[in-house]
Amino acid sequence: MGVQLESSGNPVTRLFNGFYNNEIYRYHFHGVKLVISVVSSIWFFFYFPDQLQVCWEWLLDNTSYFFLRYILQVILHTAAFASSNFLWYLVYHYEPKFMEQFRANNRPWPWQEDREKWMKLLKKTCFILFINHFVVIPVLLVIDYRLEISGSVPRMPYQMDSFPSKLELFSQFFFCMIMEDLGFYWSHRFLHWRRIYPYIHKIHHEYKTTIGL
Repeated sequence: MGVQLESSGNPVTRLFNGFYNNEIYRYHFHGVKLVISVVSSIWFFFYFPDQLQVCWEWLLDNTSYFFLRYILQVILHTAAFASSNFLWYLVYHYEPKFMEQFRANNRPWPWQEDREKWMKLLKKTCFILFINHFVVIPVLLVIDYRLEISGSVPRMPYQMDSFPSKLELFSQFFFCMIMEDLGFYWSHRFLHWRRIYPYIHKIHHEYKTTIGL
């Protein structure tokens, strides 16, 4: 599959050899992922805005600002979270051969390796998700609503004349992507600061692999 480098007793050379051949192995699957990425990007930037504009115009005519600003975003967030995790649950449960070839390692899944330990972690995860979705998010929305009606923060523009063009969508998407990456990097480094790591971020590293509930 890959080009085998000259073997050596040097541990650094063996490490590089393994890394190199693993990357060569993964490269063989980039064709499929690249096609999917290109097609989805073309759809998102050239066709999705037109479809979204039609839907947005209908929502403006048939719903209220409060529904769009607060209720709809919770519905969309919850639906996206639940549907994506359900999709990955099916992948993990039925283990289709097409998806299995993209695994980063061949170790058993956590629920196969130690089911009792996994069930404890699952209960803990469900509790945290419940708090985040039904306590933290509603509290944040109430705070945001109070700030908005008091005039402390500007009202979000929702009219059709404020709908972004394709160029604006692309430029804002690119800007947000850069800022998210920058913010994630530095916030992640901050969360690994040993003085606060045990109290906030440590729970994230209880998971050794990506999971879908």
